Amino acid sequence: MKTIGAEVLLAVGLMLAGTIGPPLHGGGWRHGNGWSRDRKPGGCCTWRMLEKRQAEFGLSETRIAAMLAQCRESGLSADEAETLLEPVLEANQDKLPAECVFTKVKEGLAKQISVEHIVAVARKRLECLRRARKLLAVDSPGRGARMSEPPGLVAQVGLLLEEGFPESALEELLRHHGNRCYGRLLHVLEAGEALQLAGIAVKDAQQFMDECLKRHATRPEIRRAVEYILLESRKGRPFEAIHAGLWPKNTGGRHGNGNCYGRGDYRGNAENDGGM
Repeated sequence: MKTIGAEVLLAVGLMLAGTIGPPLHGGGWRHGNGWSRDRKPGGCCTWRMLEKRQAEFGLSETRIAAMLAQCRESGLSADEAETLLEPVLEANQDKLPAECVFTKVKEGLAKQISVEHIVAVARKRLECLRRARKLLAVDSPGRGARMSEPPGLVAQVGLLLEEGFPESALEELLRHHGNRCYGRLLHVLEAGEALQLAGIAVKDAQQFMDECLKRHATRPEIRRAVEYILLESRKGRPFEAIHAGLWPKNTGGRHGNGNCYGRGDYRGNAENDGGM
């Protein structure tokens, strides 16, 4: 009887060790098809799990680690940090500029905004990036449809959409300038964002952007023109009057504009990233 009792106890012990509790030597709670030290009971996320997933977000481990440290300092849980990073993960999986979404998350953390609100604005930016990619993928004269676009171009169109620039205006602009230099287009879109943030009417900003592309304006020319518009606008002059003195009468914009004011970043003091 003693032998049978010992065998029974051994069998029961092996069964319990293999199916219910954690193994005797390390390990953690059962998750998926095996043991995981990273999940707590109930499927909760841990900081260690997030640290292991850093490569999935399309950003450097240093940046993600700094963001997780910022979450800890703000008193957030690992689950909340994972929720914040979900839009970033989706952007990377969709081959969209994840950095653009990550910047929005970092901005919200710095402003100590609620997790729910940060996720909402990050998802809004993600949706704008998706719309931007669709806009850039349309056929245009001399260009045709493309499978992908430079991330910087997608990000800049997305920012304009986020700031409220009409999609129809951007679509018209992109369709009419198929034979374009991507660098110039990026500078023109940045200029449009600066004008939009400064309160210039959409139709006026669109007119300026269209003229820059038609004139093959260089980056310094675009920069000086934007600074001139912003300076004169702060003086209370209407755009029509500003526009009348904007471009030289005898050039196509290739030799600069003596009427334009100042030098430096044409976005000036305008907030590049908008508010939360």
